[in-house]
Amino acid sequence: MHLCQVAPYVTYPPRMGGDHRTHGLVKEFPVEGDTVVRYCQGGSPAMYKSLDLRRRVQITDGYEERRHLHPLHEVIKAPMLLGYPNLLASHALRLASDGLDEMLADADVVLAREPWQTPYILDHTTEETPVVFSSHNVETERFGDIHQPLFDEHVEARVDTLERRSVEESDAIICTSDRDARVYREQYDPGGPIIVAPNGTYESALREHRPNSDGAIQVRERYDIPSTATVCLFMGSNYKPNVEAAEATVDVARRMQGAQPQVHFLIMGSVGNALDESSLPEHVTTTGYVEANFEAHFDAADIALNPMLSGGGLTSS
Repeated sequence: MHLCQVAPYVTYPPRMGGDHRTHGLVKEFPVEGDTVVRYCQGGSPAMYKSLDLRRRVQITDGYEERRHLHPLHEVIKAPMLLGYPNLLASHALRLASDGLDEMLADADVVLAREPWQTPYILDHTTEETPVVFSSHNVETERFGDIHQPLFDEHVEARVDTLERRSVEESDAIICTSDRDARVYREQYDPGGPIIVAPNGTYESALREHRPNSDGAIQVRERYDIPSTATVCLFMGSNYKPNVEAAEATVDVARRMQGAQPQVHFLIMGSVGNALDESSLPEHVTTTGYVEANFEAHFDAADIALNPMLSGGGLTSS
């Protein structure tokens, strides 16, 4: 089988949660003798920061990422910096697609990440080629209460249109949870089966917890965390579902003020930028974006938190 995966930006090596899911869904196909080629509509900040301007990346035998680094694709992503969805992705492909049509024609199956590019894919594949919609979130929920000037109703309507077409016209859907599957069935009329594939991790990424390592000790010292305190860690980037979870973490922390033995809450990543630093309890620390000694923060933690209320990181427990 030859699978064509379409992503909104460079994915490999995976850095963010969406990248890991995009890569994780297909990484085992070449092991089974299938081939995977991924089209990326533009680059990513990490890619440009590293000056990695390769147009083709051979990830492994039978697995390749092709990057269309066109200025148009970078310009249309600018509204995302203000919290808007990537509404113009499909329109941009009609002006600049650089080989995508050939990739779609060669594919036995097309896997499209999120609804932003799906209209173009549905319009440029034959009826004989199955299109699978890979959902990372229920986007109408994620952007349903967007509070940006001028375009609130327009944005909500456009997101609904894109997600509706992706769900109803694709041959199958892959989503992250039973809850998301239920929402799709209640809100739309799915055109095919819904497959639930929860987020996970790579076995190769698992390692021993090293709480007494020099890095872990340095992390505790940097944030003035008592050596005897139990450290609870939540990590995320700055977008709505993670902000909700960070606020839930702070609520838990407030209820545990004065607890003995001591408990310290560490909120790691850019999600901390969305919190009002002046209102946080003393035993809550936000780190901001972390690059140096990233894994040491995990070693310094005793408990990992995942208080997700919405979005693709939602657990079933």
